[in-house]
Amino acid sequence: YLQPIGILDLSNYTESLAKFFDGVDLDKLRIICNKEIPQKDFSYCFYNSSFSDDSAIDTLLSKATGITNLDYCFYKTTVRSTDILNKVRMGNNSTMNYTFAECPNITSLEGVTIPNTVTEVEGMFYGCPLTSVRNITVNVRGSISGLFKGCSELTEIRTMKIPNVTNVSSVFEGCSKL
Repeated sequence: YLQPIGILDLSNYTESLAKFFDGVDLDKLRIICNKEIPQKDFSYCFYNSSFSDDSAIDTLLSKATGITNLDYCFYKTTVRSTDILNKVRMGNNSTMNYTFAECPNITSLEGVTIPNTVTEVEGMFYGCPLTSVRNITVNVRGSISGLFKGCSELTEIRTMKIPNVTNVSSVFEGCSKL
């Protein structure tokens, strides 16, 4: 991997952000973005990257609107919380498959709402060391297959609303402590 160091100003960048920060140590790079950005595809954007503070990615994500693809965006990253979802503005017919899969620091979910503009969240938390899920609403108009698959430490689910879901296969597969 190429490891950029210093400051990266993406204010005028218009090309793809898919796989942009793949494997990058974001503690060595400060991201600047002073205006809304046109990119809609954030698939694999921060894949396998590391950062000690989630604010390292807040700057960029808060400037994007109508995101259509967040698949694998934080896969295997050091993201500490799903609070970042409160800053992400998803577009119509968007997907969030495996968005937080295998993130070692995601140990609980509370008060998470996935908007009805999202059509799929398959494997979204696959393999995370989640222990509890509380007050989560998944307004997805499609599949949540494998949503918590492989979350072997999951022991508690309190209030999970799934009003529009069409596919719930394997949602808790491998959650042996439930």
